[in-house]
Amino acid sequence: MSQKLSHAEIDFYLLKAARETIQIGLMITGTETGRIHYVNSKLCEIFDYPVAALLEMKFSGLLYEGEDPDLWKHDISNNVIKFKSRKGALIWGLMSSRRIQDEPKGNEVGILYSISDITPRKIAENQLAQSQKKLRHLTKKLIDAQEAERKRIAVELHDGIGSNINAVRLMLERKVAKSGIRDQELAGIVDMLKNVSNDTRRISRNLHPSVLEDIGLVAAFQSIIREFNYLKPDILFRHQISIDEDRIDGSAKLTLYRILQEALNNIIRHSGADTVDITCGFNNGCVELEISDNGSGFDVDDVLYFEDTNIAGLGMLNMKERTEFCQGTFDVSSEINNGTRLCVSIPI
Repeated sequence: MSQKLSHAEIDFYLLKAARETIQIGLMITGTETGRIHYVNSKLCEIFDYPVAALLEMKFSGLLYEGEDPDLWKHDISNNVIKFKSRKGALIWGLMSSRRIQDEPKGNEVGILYSISDITPRKIAENQLAQSQKKLRHLTKKLIDAQEAERKRIAVELHDGIGSNINAVRLMLERKVAKSGIRDQELAGIVDMLKNVSNDTRRISRNLHPSVLEDIGLVAAFQSIIREFNYLKPDILFRHQISIDEDRIDGSAKLTLYRILQEALNNIIRHSGADTVDITCGFNNGCVELEISDNGSGFDVDDVLYFEDTNIAGLGMLNMKERTEFCQGTFDVSSEINNGTRLCVSIPI
C-alpha cells in the first residue's frame, strides 16, 4: 500500500518539477560577489555548461564582451542582454531579476534571474534588418535611375521635339504673314502648334524640374503651385514659404519638390477640395513641408495597402521612401469627409 504524500512533500515535488521542466533558464547568485549558487537544467542547456562548472563561476563570466560586468548588481526587467556560451558564441538573452529575501528577517539572501534564449529571434531580426537595408539601397538606386531617365527624356522633349514643333510653328506663322492669306484653318493649325509646344514644355518640366537647378526651390514651388492653380482655378491655393534654400541640399530639394507635385496631383484628381494650404519652413533643425486640404479624405491604411501593389505611380509609399532616404519623417493623417494633412520633415 503506497504512502500518502503530505502537502509539504507535494509542494516540494511540484516546485522541483517546475524548476527542471520550465523552458526558461533560472539562476541564483549571491548579493555580494555575484557568484552563482543555483542553476536549473534549462540554463545549463542555454549556455552549454554542466551544473558543476556554472556553480564555480560568477554571473559576469557569462556576459559577452562589452556588457557591463556589474550588471548583476542592478534590477533588470525584460532587458535584452548579450551572453556567451561555453565556446564563446554570442547568445541573446531576455533577462529579468529580483531580490530574494528571507521571510522572517527580510534580509537579502540572493538574486534570482530568469533568462530566455532569444538568439534565433535576434538573428532573424538582424537578417530582416539587413534585407530591408539592401532593399532601401536598391530602391534608392532605382529612384536615382528613374530621375536620370526622366532628365534625359525631358531634355530630348525640350531641346528636340519641343524645339522642332516651335520651329514649324514660327515658319508657318512667317509663311502666312508673308503671303497675306487669312485662313481660319491655317490659324487653327498655328494655335494647335502653340498648344502642343506648351504641352511639351509642361511635360518636360514635370519629368525633370530644371527650374530647381535654374532658379531654386522657392521659385520651383511657386511655379508648380501656379501650374496647378491654372489647371484647377476653382481651388484656392494658399501658400507660405519661408526658407533659406542654401541650407538645403540638392537631394532634399528634389524630394520636397516631388512630394509637393504628387500631393497636389492627388488633391486635384481625387479629393474634391476647394482649399489647399501649403507651408514650408524650418523647425528644430529640419525643413518641414505641410500640405493640407478640406477634401473628401480617405482611409490611410487602405490607401497604403493598395499602393503596396505598386499600381499607383509615385504614390504614398514612394513619397514616404523618398523622405526616409533623406533621413526624414513622413506623416499623413486623413478622415473620410474631413480632409487630409501631409507633413514631411527632413534634417538640414
